[in-house]
Amino acid sequence: MDTTSLTFLQELTDPKYQGRVTGSAGNRLAADWIESWFIAWSIQPLEGLEGYRHSYPDQIFEVLSGYAAVVAPDGNETELELGVDWIHIPSFEEIDQTLPLSANVEDCAAGKAFLAGDSAKQDLPYTYIEIESMDAAELAEGTGYDNPKYSASKVFVTTGAYTALTAPGARLRLKLPAAASDGTADNVIGYLPGEDSTQAVLISAHFDGSGQCGKLLPGAYDNASGTAAMLQTASWLSKAENLPCDVIFAAFNGEENGKDGSKFFSSWIKTKYERITVINIDCVGWSDAPMHIYAEEDQTAFANELAGGLEIQYKVQYYNSDQANFKAFNMVAVTVTQEICMEDDAVRQAMHSTNDVIDNLDPSAIDALAKDLCAWVVERGGSTIAGTAYRVIW
Repeated sequence: MDTTSLTFLQELTDPKYQGRVTGSAGNRLAADWIESWFIAWSIQPLEGLEGYRHSYPDQIFEVLSGYAAVVAPDGNETELELGVDWIHIPSFEEIDQTLPLSANVEDCAAGKAFLAGDSAKQDLPYTYIEIESMDAAELAEGTGYDNPKYSASKVFVTTGAYTALTAPGARLRLKLPAAASDGTADNVIGYLPGEDSTQAVLISAHFDGSGQCGKLLPGAYDNASGTAAMLQTASWLSKAENLPCDVIFAAFNGEENGKDGSKFFSSWIKTKYERITVINIDCVGWSDAPMHIYAEEDQTAFANELAGGLEIQYKVQYYNSDQANFKAFNMVAVTVTQEICMEDDAVRQAMHSTNDVIDNLDPSAIDALAKDLCAWVVERGGSTIAGTAYRVIW
């Protein structure tokens, strides 16, 4: 079956994947789907792994609904609609309490109140459940459904609901399932063998997303886009007659949760090859915006060469994504991304929200990136990095 990046974008943003938050049923289903493509393209499992999965310990989250209501002084309850009137991050423990809001931490410590977050703050990790107000339009954009710091849950309510909850005698009825826990998540890894099996190019992207809390956070730009580019590159390279070195394709989990997936995989693979060159893809294809290679100064030789091959600009700057874990083990590692995702407030606000949708993206630009990556791998993937710019034709 012929594919394009749009094929993968449409699938990964489907509601059945629940926003792909780490460890959720939707996240596991997305891993299965990525693996099915590796199998279809005859991409092989890496020796030492159990099939295509690299399992590692992580905080995991199930997408489960809770219940919240404003309880008036006379005891009447007015239910709040999840995703409209309130949203929350997952809780590590089951909660079923009816309490007032208070800015007094001593009340919270005694189990007499939820923390009134508009008046009092606490440092991470949160000790007490915190209730904070949010404009209704902003609340409708959602919040990331993860809680990697072992915090008590944080609940956001509309300004109107917050006003009602802080009225004299009012209380919040809050029921939350235990949706966060320690567990095991999976990276999805495969490779194509090349002529020089002592070297490898690793093309990676994180497939996990921000999940859903009342409404779906599709995660099209962050990072179905990078996963689509990685998969499309894998599809085309699987048809190549010869590759100069091994090419590893990695769909990392847990990037939104402390980059845990790549942290454990980089430690596992660090001794498997004499040289590994990492090209990470994160947030690409925003319409009418150029792509860039981000790398620190000590990666200049490779970054310049790759920038020449892909005909995109190299920016000497740290980028907070999965490549950082490989660089920690002295591997050459860069990220292909876009400056707009860090510099444009509108784009940043769309990320990790209900507005991170395919309509913001240009799938043809993602295809073009995949083609140029294929060309670079075939032409230069196994050669010594010379730091010279060049142009190859796919």
